[in-house]
Amino acid sequence: MKPSSIHSEKKRSLSGFTLLEMMIAMGLGALILTAACSFFIFCSKSMAGLSNYYDLDRTSRNALDVMTANIRQADHLIGFATNQLVFTNVNGTAFSFTYNAPKQTLVCTNKGASTVLLTNCDILNFYLYSGVNTNAGFGFFSTTNISNAKLIEVQWHCYRPTYGADTNSNTENIQSAQIVVRN
Repeated sequence: MKPSSIHSEKKRSLSGFTLLEMMIAMGLGALILTAACSFFIFCSKSMAGLSNYYDLDRTSRNALDVMTANIRQADHLIGFATNQLVFTNVNGTAFSFTYNAPKQTLVCTNKGASTVLLTNCDILNFYLYSGVNTNAGFGFFSTTNISNAKLIEVQWHCYRPTYGADTNSNTENIQSAQIVVRN
């Protein structure tokens, strides 16, 4: 081999990428980076939605537990509206569950203290049913007479805006429960 050909081969092996190789490497890198960013954004939105579902389910279950425990221990139902229930305890003190539509909250008032049970609740209704014993068995029928009320049905719809999503994207929770009045 000639000394000049060894020198040119050495130079070629020590040189960097060619322009074409650099363009291909940058294109592939950009494609991989775009895919990774898209996956990260998707995972972030999914986790935000799951967190909202968890929070809504937890608060709905808590509200239902508080309502069920208090209603089953109540002595008498003394007031009813589609957005409010008022009871008396065995010791004669009153407590209530009130839905405030403008504030979208359900509030429990007991012994002068108010506790917010639900927030971002755009629909909440209470329904009364009386227990009637018929030849076909025991059934519940809609009533407005509070002295005959043996079952209370509550239905609500709560939502949370999903973080990082468009303004029309909400996480929603719908609950419906029937609570038997024991006393």
